[in-house]
Amino acid sequence: MRTPQAYFTLLVALVTLLTCELVVVSQTQAPAPQEIVKKMAERYATLSSYQDSGVVETVTEGPLARRGTDIAFKIHFTRPNKLHVEWLDCAAPGSSEKNAIWSDGSKSSRFYSWEPDHVETKDDLSLAVAGATGVSRSSAHTVPELLISDIGGFSLTDLTKLTLKKQEVFEGEECYVVEGFHPNGEAWQIWISTKDFLLRKFRSPSLKDEFTEEIHREIKVDNKIADETYQPKVANGRILSVISKEKEADIRRLLTYVAPRERINHQLNDVVKLLKAGWPQVTEKTWQEVFTEVRFDADVVLQIYVSIYDWHYTGDEIKQLITLYESPLGQKLSKTEDLVQIEATLRGEAIGLEMLKSIQEKLKAKGYKSAAA
Repeated sequence: MRTPQAYFTLLVALVTLLTCELVVVSQTQAPAPQEIVKKMAERYATLSSYQDSGVVETVTEGPLARRGTDIAFKIHFTRPNKLHVEWLDCAAPGSSEKNAIWSDGSKSSRFYSWEPDHVETKDDLSLAVAGATGVSRSSAHTVPELLISDIGGFSLTDLTKLTLKKQEVFEGEECYVVEGFHPNGEAWQIWISTKDFLLRKFRSPSLKDEFTEEIHREIKVDNKIADETYQPKVANGRILSVISKEKEADIRRLLTYVAPRERINHQLNDVVKLLKAGWPQVTEKTWQEVFTEVRFDADVVLQIYVSIYDWHYTGDEIKQLITLYESPLGQKLSKTEDLVQIEATLRGEAIGLEMLKSIQEKLKAKGYKSAAA
């Protein structure tokens, strides 16, 4: 018969054994950071094709932490050197058209929305990418440089003093978080999927308490990409979107729920009232003629939505959204979303006034006076 002391000794031994095994497992599951980055580089170098969509965001930390989208982008690549990177500058006031660089395998081109009448052709793809690096906030360079060795410039593989900070789930993907140092001395962090060793995010410092994140989503690899992707057409100062009749019909069907014509007409009527108030001498007949000539109607607004939904959603995703909005929950959502927004605005204004009053009282209690006092 074993004594209580014997059972205790056995229990300690068992716990020790399990602990050691867990340590060994955790050590074998986490490669060295240098190996992780090496595997990332090898993965990109062997892909036959690659496509994704993503954003570049500025993140501010502190008591009033916030996140703002600066760039939205899409990347298409087919080996050896077919490339199409398209991006929208979301932070530029008045910017609404997309910019792009592309290569059909023989020549490279670029189009910037602030030069609407000019498409520049280059023989060297690396020059097109280099020229777009700054204006795209590096989104036209980071992944293309990993895919095409001839592009050059700074690479994430050039980071030094690598350390594995942790493993964490980012947007549903288990990632290694590796920190390394840029030649300028800044500490960068990169999120690399543990499953496929592809980049999901990298973070670099910008200002004090502020950093930039480049996020890659909807990654697809080794799929056939149509040659038309690498031969975009530019007309009337914009990149033309080639959309199938089926997808456009589905988007217009979806818009009856998310942007109903009645709501758009209501908004346009508010604009019309302001215009008429500013030009009281203009006759109703003249107003009708002007609105007809400039096509001031809901159809123009809806056409804008078509291209936006086409860029952000695949045909299958549009169909899924239609299924949602045609469900009982979706029908309730389309009827209540405006009410939710109105109520949130009203409550926000009330809470804001109370907070402002409280802040003013606390400042006065600390001996501060407002400039208006």
